[in-house]
Parts: sequence; structure tokens; C-alpha cells
Amino acid sequence: MADDLEDTIAERALTPAQAHGDSGGTTEHPLPDLVVADKHLAARRASANPAASLRMYRLVPPGSV
Repeated sequence: MADDLEDTIAERALTPAQAHGDSGGTTEHPLPDLVVADKHLAARRASANPAASLRMYRLVPPGSV
């Protein structure tokens, strides 16, 4: 289901916001809305694997070697 939501959001961002009658004109989504959709999708992808945010480091203080 999560993939369906991501696909739906990505598909809606690529389609025009409005299509006008006989003139054939379209209105695209505003750029801030596309940025918000991209950030949302990136956050969903990042939260899919919470272990990826954990990193193990070995800190060695200077002078102890």
C-alpha cells in the first residue's frame, strides 16, 4: 500500500493541475507544491529503513594511541 501511495503522489505531480476546454491549455502544479511532494517522498523512502540512520563509530581521543 505504501508503494501505491508513493506511485500516486509521483503520478499526480507529473500530470497537469488543470486542463482547459477547447483551447487545449494546461496549468502545471506550482513549483512549491512539487518540492513539498518530493520532500515527502524522500522522507518516506528514508523512514522505510530506520536502521540505515544508525552508524557505528569508534572515537579515539588524541594522545591515547
